[in-house]
Amino acid sequence: MAGAIPAWAGPRPPAALRLQDRYGHLMRVLPNAASLDSRPVGLERISPFLVLATLAVEDQRFYEHGAMDWKAVARALAQNVEAGKVVSGASTLTQQLARALEPRPRSLWGKLKEAGKALSLERELSKGQILEAYLNHAPYGNRCQGAEAASQFYFGEPASALSLAQAALLAGIPKSPVRYDPVKEPALARQRRELVYRRLQEGGWVDAASLRLARAEHWHLSASASRFEAPHYTQMLAGLAGGRESLRGTVDAGLQADLQALVHHQMLGLASRHVRNAAMVVLDNASGDVLAWVGSQDFDDASTQGQVDGVSARRQPGSALKPFLYSLAFERGFRPSSRIDDEPWVAPDGYAAYNYDRSYHGSISLRRALACSYNVPAVRLCSAVGTQPFYDRLKALGFDSLDQPAAHYGLGLALGNGEVSLLELANAYATLARGGRYLPVRVALDDGVAPLGQAPHQAMPAASAWLVLQVLQDNAARMPAFGLNSALSAPFPLAAKTGTTKDYHDNWCVGVTPAWTVAVWCGNFDASPMQHVSGITGAGPLMHDAALRVFKRQPSGAFARPPGLAAFDVCADSGDLPGPHCPRRQAEFALRSALPQATCSLHAGLLGGAKAVGRPRILAPADGARYVLDPGVDPRSQALQLLAEGVPRSAVLSWRVDGQASEQDDRGRSFYRLRRGWHAVQLSVFEGGHTRTAATVSFRVLN
Repeated sequence: MAGAIPAWAGPRPPAALRLQDRYGHLMRVLPNAASLDSRPVGLERISPFLVLATLAVEDQRFYEHGAMDWKAVARALAQNVEAGKVVSGASTLTQQLARALEPRPRSLWGKLKEAGKALSLERELSKGQILEAYLNHAPYGNRCQGAEAASQFYFGEPASALSLAQAALLAGIPKSPVRYDPVKEPALARQRRELVYRRLQEGGWVDAASLRLARAEHWHLSASASRFEAPHYTQMLAGLAGGRESLRGTVDAGLQADLQALVHHQMLGLASRHVRNAAMVVLDNASGDVLAWVGSQDFDDASTQGQVDGVSARRQPGSALKPFLYSLAFERGFRPSSRIDDEPWVAPDGYAAYNYDRSYHGSISLRRALACSYNVPAVRLCSAVGTQPFYDRLKALGFDSLDQPAAHYGLGLALGNGEVSLLELANAYATLARGGRYLPVRVALDDGVAPLGQAPHQAMPAASAWLVLQVLQDNAARMPAFGLNSALSAPFPLAAKTGTTKDYHDNWCVGVTPAWTVAVWCGNFDASPMQHVSGITGAGPLMHDAALRVFKRQPSGAFARPPGLAAFDVCADSGDLPGPHCPRRQAEFALRSALPQATCSLHAGLLGGAKAVGRPRILAPADGARYVLDPGVDPRSQALQLLAEGVPRSAVLSWRVDGQASEQDDRGRSFYRLRRGWHAVQLSVFEGGHTRTAATVSFRVLN
């Protein structure tokens, strides 16, 4: 800088806080303590055009007089007497600086004190220091103090880059920042600029050719330079600035803007079902960096309480906590292929759970139970592994919002009856992707800003984390609950999980790849319920579309399988090691310490190539079963897998529902897309050149 103002003369204007994204893009400027945007710079970083224009219109004899310009005083006095009112002033730049440093009343005593201050400045400072101080303190309107803040606000560029035309506009503002506001009073601002041009020409400051070029210059005001991007994120970041003048965050402003627009657009489509808000956060798994932080669909919408931050707000996550329960079960000897009963059940303490579809599914694998997010198996599993160990696992994963003891939540913790934040949930899933290693969330790249959360630690074994992710990306396993082409499937490896709370108050969806995690919440900040909007219809599509956009910016591959796991085949019906007569085998994984030992006994009565002992039986649907259509899910995505047992391995199955052949997926499994009413299922077996009807059941589908 050309020089600094001594402490006695007045403080250097405090700088506003400038918040940038990870690439240096300016997201927001927060005013200083005086509610002004101030960015002090040296005189060498201010365009010479602005210096000339300021001197021409404010103080042409600046370098010739002292604190007072007595010639200008005499001229102004004569003009004012002739006009009979004040039409001209004679304040020098030094006097104006004195007034800016110590505002005083416009009285005779105030004028005298101002003059005294100006005399002191002239004695202690050089002309260059006074000029620099003036250009850093001058008021340029719209809360801009100084040339740099004004140049950034009005033109989106530094003061050093100002053209003659831009400089002439700015130089005219300090005379009356309200009257000559280029945003609100553009006509008056242009008139004032013409005066600056004339003064420049009359004083010989610039030649006629330069003025012609300036008048012909085309440019537009860029008042958007007063940026307010990522409002919830920047508010949080400002609280961590600690007196800094600038802070570089972790957010990618381009991705942030893209996802903010996506959230707003999706909410328009759900408004008719009383979904008024959503929040989203994207994490970089390797570093824990926040890449996007969308707190609500519209920060400025008071009708939807848009200033509430849905990323940090605490709400019940529903089924979104189940994967962490299953990871614990896998460490206790369970396998994805282990069977569990999905039948009516009441815990010893009287707690009873019900599935979302209000039906039961018999003996099923843990893989299907987790993938389809059935409630009864989850509560049974929590009872088996213990609420306290599950609670401890959640605390190790960073769910600090769970501030009550485990007994307070009970078995309902498996269904998400405790309140957590979206940020905590996202980081817990990112921990799965990191092989169970917990990292705190990083929100700023600058040194000295502490990340959010606990210190790094291993929250769970890598092997159990991988098993959970492998189940959560199994589209076939979740098909009975969500359909084949749900919002949870993607054209790249994506582990996904939904959560919906009782009475549709909140729904959640998280998508995870090895590289990044996308977490979404949908609901209403006033806690009013949505109209039958579940995680698969509310947060799910939003997560899906966001994941596609993040993937374009940061492609990600498959989850690497860690040591300690084994691959093997099991009987698809029993979950045990397959015997010689098991009709269907399925590839599975488990911890090496939890490999199955028993061989399937379900098909032990079958002789290779011979008839079954007894008749083949339809396992699903059960005869007389009732299923309920989810009104929030596309009917085309609601299907039932058709299962049988007791079928000879050499036989070929054929399924018909209401006389029509069933659909099959790419693994040869048969499904029926649910429709309202009673339906008949017929299982036929082709063996030895003959086809026979082996079994028939009926079931009902309700709205």
